[in-house]
Amino acid sequence: MPFFEWNLRRSDVPLHREIKNALPLPEFILNIAKNRGFDSYPTMMEFAYPRLLSLPSPFALKDIDKSVVRIQQAIANKEKILILGDKDADGVTATAIIYRIINRFRGDISFKVPEGTDHYGMSKDALDQAKAQNISLIITVDCGITAVDECNYASELGIDVIITDHHEPLDVLPTAFALVNPKLNDYPFPSLAGAGVALKLAHALGEAYLLEDYNQELVFFDIETTGLDPEQDDIIEIAALISKNGVVIREYQCLIQTEKTLAPIIIEVTKITNQMIQDEGIPITTALTEFLEFIGDRTIIGHNIIGFDMKFIQIQLQKHFNKKITNTPVDTLPMARVMFKQLKSHKLLTVGEHLGIYVDHTKLHRALNDVILNAEVYRRMSLTRSRPIQQILSELLPLAAIGTVADIMPLVSENRTIVRVGTDQENVKLTTTGLILLMRRLKVMDTLNAKAIGWTLGPIINSPGRLGQASLVVELLITNNINKANELVEQLIQKDQERKDLITSLEEEIVRSTNLDDIITKKHVFIMSNNIRRGLTGLIATKLTNQFQVPVIIVALSDDETTASGSVRSTGSFDVINFLQDSSHLFSQFGGHKAAGGFVIAQENLQEFQDNITKYMESWTSTNLKNALEIDIEITDLSSLNIKNIHYIQSLFNPIGSKNPFPNFLIKNVTLIEAKYIGKNREHMTFTFQKGKTSFDVIAWGFAKRWDDLKDFTNFDIVGIPEINDWNNAQEVRLQLIDIDGK
Repeated sequence: MPFFEWNLRRSDVPLHREIKNALPLPEFILNIAKNRGFDSYPTMMEFAYPRLLSLPSPFALKDIDKSVVRIQQAIANKEKILILGDKDADGVTATAIIYRIINRFRGDISFKVPEGTDHYGMSKDALDQAKAQNISLIITVDCGITAVDECNYASELGIDVIITDHHEPLDVLPTAFALVNPKLNDYPFPSLAGAGVALKLAHALGEAYLLEDYNQELVFFDIETTGLDPEQDDIIEIAALISKNGVVIREYQCLIQTEKTLAPIIIEVTKITNQMIQDEGIPITTALTEFLEFIGDRTIIGHNIIGFDMKFIQIQLQKHFNKKITNTPVDTLPMARVMFKQLKSHKLLTVGEHLGIYVDHTKLHRALNDVILNAEVYRRMSLTRSRPIQQILSELLPLAAIGTVADIMPLVSENRTIVRVGTDQENVKLTTTGLILLMRRLKVMDTLNAKAIGWTLGPIINSPGRLGQASLVVELLITNNINKANELVEQLIQKDQERKDLITSLEEEIVRSTNLDDIITKKHVFIMSNNIRRGLTGLIATKLTNQFQVPVIIVALSDDETTASGSVRSTGSFDVINFLQDSSHLFSQFGGHKAAGGFVIAQENLQEFQDNITKYMESWTSTNLKNALEIDIEITDLSSLNIKNIHYIQSLFNPIGSKNPFPNFLIKNVTLIEAKYIGKNREHMTFTFQKGKTSFDVIAWGFAKRWDDLKDFTNFDIVGIPEINDWNNAQEVRLQLIDIDGK
């Protein structure tokens, strides 16, 4: 019986010819991406070529504009600013990001992360300390969205609070000066890490200090006409939008009546028909009046507007109103010719694709679509010209990438861009001194990717916080002193070894004392102990969740026997936040997101909490809790599993991680040829299977115990990940087993 619920991804959308022409890859690889939802030319190209400029404007986040203004005010007035961060890898990288950006613009900045017995997030004790130190502005990172009482107390003390967080908000929000959380508004990607949110704030501050157009309302406009002669031909459509800091504020669009019948070529190009003009068109005088009211005295921007659009508009204004537009025009066509001399064409579409903007070609030559494209082209051109902003992002993106991967955020959309660009060697080499030295010490500097973060770099950055000394990591990430950084690197290595020793002994003790039948009956694991450090509860919960495929609650009891701190990790469709809210009256603090959360509880409430858990789990079945295995494609031709194609897959799908796993393959009806036990304790296995006349090798890590239930079968369906195995100076393709079903 399979360990997971198998789900073969399918898409009925055909693979577009545009995609095949643009990405010369084997069709089965393109089909994998298509089956994952990248089934249009724009989505496939954005997936294949994520880049720094692909990151949406930070000002699309609610309250980030208010935050920037308040931070600038604090810097100008020499106010003391305090960052309150979290102790995990996401929290310390987020803390370092905000510290470095405010320090860059000469703010009086300090930080505080939980140490020793400190609790997560804001506390009244921390606020009292801040008041005593004359702190007037606090910025939280990776915490604070549930700190309702604490924000009220900060207000009483006269301290402004800017909350930057990514955890789930509750029904009641804190009354902070600003709330920056992608889950609070219609931000296009709500799953940013805490470090990702911090990066957005840093990016916004960079634009505020360094971009000439910061906070200006800009108008972008375009027209469609019946021909190329402004003296003889008519305007049939006007569209415009007002943008501020890369965010669209308002749009305007209208069709215009004309006495002439539209020529077939105009209908073919614009998709505007005579019937549309008849039904929706307004008089040219009305359109011009509305257009002038819309643009006001703002700067107007367009692609070839000086040589084309403005001429048409000016002639029509002169003809009907005896007046002209006096707004300052900016033309992105000559700008592009200067900036991108290597391009053979400087059409708007070509320039857009050069900047990583991919649109549906069939929707161009409608004025509003062209305007939207032009506005994004202008934004990316402005960022391209600003080397200081690029330097800021190059320095901070690796930190955001580490926080994103270490917090197991989904590596899709904006997170995927952050990690892909943040692990690019050009940016890795420009990041902070301390991080560079740590990566060199761990030998991941030249090969940094999501796997290296998840398995090597992330755990070491997490370790000091788990042992109550998170400030060591922040100090490393903010220092520019090489000697100090080297000392801190060695301390981190030492802390990581302490963490490994503790986890190994605790995990062995817990697994030995755990009754599997009891877990199956109760559908969860609940463990509380005086021997578990608070900082290790999440790590242990994650490991046990993966092992037992049920929600795991680990509680660390305090020495004073008054409070306890716990972590929850989930599987399947189980929602941690809903689970914690069910017992929220028992907690003094709690928070998190769907798959992971934490809480602080009085020890006297623990028995009631356990009773609540038992009742809550009664409505869950093993199917609900079982993780689904999304299978990318069924393979019948094993010759496609070759080294060249695996390199193609790695290049296209990188970075690999949560919600963007390495593609796996279903191979049905294979026959077992050989099975071997390997490893020091014979806990792993290798297999040789055959399909038709082709045999292939499979590695199965930690599979020995499960094989006892399967060894009587001879035929199987298997799901595995293709990988390149280096052995004796030779490379060969094998599958890493994910799941198997005996037949």
